Amino acid sequence: MKKPRSKFHNMHLSSTSQQHAQEGQVVRFVESLCEALRLAIAQPMLLISLAFNVCLGQGVSAAVTSLVNVERTFAAMSERDGMKKAFLTFLADDGVIFRPGPVNGKQVWQKQEETTARLSWYPTAACVAASSDLGFTSGPWVYTPEAHLDQPPRYGHYVSVWKKRKDEEWRVAADIGITHDYSSVPDSLRVLPPSVLSLQKRSRLQERKSLFSAERRLSELASGEGLAAALARFLADDGSVYREGQMPLVGRHHALEEKHSFDSRISFRVMFAALSRACDFAYTYGSYAVVSQKDTAGFFLRVWRKDESGEWKVVVDVSTKR
Repeated sequence: MKKPRSKFHNMHLSSTSQQHAQEGQVVRFVESLCEALRLAIAQPMLLISLAFNVCLGQGVSAAVTSLVNVERTFAAMSERDGMKKAFLTFLADDGVIFRPGPVNGKQVWQKQEETTARLSWYPTAACVAASSDLGFTSGPWVYTPEAHLDQPPRYGHYVSVWKKRKDEEWRVAADIGITHDYSSVPDSLRVLPPSVLSLQKRSRLQERKSLFSAERRLSELASGEGLAAALARFLADDGSVYREGQMPLVGRHHALEEKHSFDSRISFRVMFAALSRACDFAYTYGSYAVVSQKDTAGFFLRVWRKDESGEWKVVVDVSTKR
């Protein structure tokens, strides 16, 4: 199977073009600071905030690059050495996979037998917290069964939440996927921007409470008025919705246009939540049940990011049936 091309691995610049690119970055950086200084005459704190976020943005860009490169290394190992070695290498010790509910991933893979079946994938979306310690990747996957089974490949999309260990290495904290029919997917990478941090800080406990408050309000809307109403309120403009049997719905406008495919009155129960150090990025997972159909239930994973006003918004919403 031909591996997808990587725009990061195929980016080669001559020394001259590198110098020109660096000079251009310096010019743009100085221009942004001059503009901030002009505006800051009336608002002194604006200069500090803008300069801080410009520098922060450069760090986040490097973090996204490192995360995507690790994801591609993970995928390459899966194709070359098999799924078991790859997942045992890149899962965090406490990382979870959904089978269908959340279970410790390493414990599951340690019990798996080696196989010649292959799982291939590549990232088409990525986002990293402003503190560069938490992020997610998503993209298409293809599972090719063992040759003697004479079975067709299976297709889908995955979402992986990553966290940095103490040694600064990225590892998978949560991994979930959906299946759907084959569909052509571009190999371009969509990088979602991080939050613009505010200088008005709250304690980590307050930030955690605000995240749970957002989850509670989303659940109340979903169980009372339906999931479409809840996502209309909480889905970010660049957010995506993942449901079994269909391609991801990318963008708030597209998702709400297709709301008939997922709109039901649903109640959610959060089982786990984690925030980035900057408290601007988080993920939650748990279980759900359809209010009018008690036998219809499953599990969800959501990735949250703060918007420019400091409000929690959903950038990834995935659910799988039990």
